[in-house]
Amino acid sequence: MCNFANEMPKTLSALHHLVLGILDIVMPRTCPVCGTTLTMTERHICLTCLAALPRASFHLNPYNRISTQLLPFCADTRAACWLFYSSPSAVSDIVHTLKYKDNPDLARYMGARCAEELADDGFFRATDIIVPVPMHWFKKLRRHYNQAYEIAMGISHVTGLPVADVMKARRHASQARLTRSQRGYNAVAGIYSVSDRAALRGKRVLVVDDITTTGATLRAVAASLRRDCPEIAGIDVLTLGVTENI
Repeated sequence: MCNFANEMPKTLSALHHLVLGILDIVMPRTCPVCGTTLTMTERHICLTCLAALPRASFHLNPYNRISTQLLPFCADTRAACWLFYSSPSAVSDIVHTLKYKDNPDLARYMGARCAEELADDGFFRATDIIVPVPMHWFKKLRRHYNQAYEIAMGISHVTGLPVADVMKARRHASQARLTRSQRGYNAVAGIYSVSDRAALRGKRVLVVDDITTTGATLRAVAASLRRDCPEIAGIDVLTLGVTENI
């Protein structure tokens, strides 16, 4: 019985690889950036494209422009943005795929890869809990998932930190549909709220989103957290991407 129990994980792993091999023959997986067929050891993005993505490394500078923008709401905030985002680019191709092409697994994968790199620099050392930027229920119904939540789950898988989906959003115009001049704190101020204060009390919160452009969404979420849950210990932010010029 003991030998059988020990062999089960190996058998399941072999079957898993066999199924993946068959699926790769029938429906080859391709990299969303370069279009090449992925190997058995590659997931979602080929290793060449993953290595070539432009790192922003904002977490290495405690006074980066995102943390500075958040000063009115969180004096000791830490801001991390993993990649530089521009359009068109490899990063925009990935973000478009994970947001609009029904691919939550890619969002989790990118969150995990981001977490692996930032964890090496100790970014998550003070974090207690992860809070994804919320999505209005109607938009989530159309898209089937909130990409910020899926990214947060990928980060959780690597770090072991819990994810608390405890914020709500009122319906509002998507920041992606606004011009640069229209994007701003006033466009999203007041649309977010905390639905479970107890879950965040005394915790240092890490707010997670996909892309930040003007930083308006992050400021609105931070302001809502301070307003609805003043007992939190601190607020940090993390996004997969940041535009090179805000």
